[in-house]
Amino acid sequence: MPRVKNQDARREALRTAMRRAIAERGPGGVRVADVAREAGMSPQSVLYYYPDIEELIEESIANVHGRYAEQRQSVANELERSEDQLRAVIEAGFPSSEDDEHLLVLFQSIGAVRASHTLQVSVRIMVQREMDLYQRILEVGAARGEFELADDARTIASNLVALEDTYCAYIVEKSGIVDHDQALERVLSYARLATGATLLPLKAAS
Repeated sequence: MPRVKNQDARREALRTAMRRAIAERGPGGVRVADVAREAGMSPQSVLYYYPDIEELIEESIANVHGRYAEQRQSVANELERSEDQLRAVIEAGFPSSEDDEHLLVLFQSIGAVRASHTLQVSVRIMVQREMDLYQRILEVGAARGEFELADDARTIASNLVALEDTYCAYIVEKSGIVDHDQALERVLSYARLATGATLLPLKAAS
């Protein structure tokens, strides 16, 4: 890895390395040497930027929370119709594979969140942003006549986030209960009942 002179860039490289290490073994199993190896730095360099390794763990996990919410907002911003936005945001919430790094970090870090007030706040903000995004899509869709909501928009939004979390956990934990396509279809099925929209998967709709 080439030397990076900018300190912010070095810190970002360390957060990236920490995310990879957490995805592989969970925050409780990460050692300074693991992060150093992933980042292509010495353990001394890691400790220079993060004398407290717990700070690096917290920053890396919180970074994933923020990126996850931002990525879903970005997906919605690219589309005009509310039905397309809803379908795309649901699909964006699912892992690209059982080894999806960001979702592995989300679920591997549950224990760390329980032990950290900072991460508890970070998770609440992430979930709030997800629910706010769904609520806006649902309310605009209802105003446009694209949706006939079976419940208030906030309740539907909360249920969508809860369903996604449950099914994503099944996939990431390789439980064998459902695969990616089955899980996605079950969330879309609820969304159809809740909105009256067709909501075919994007691949089928294109």
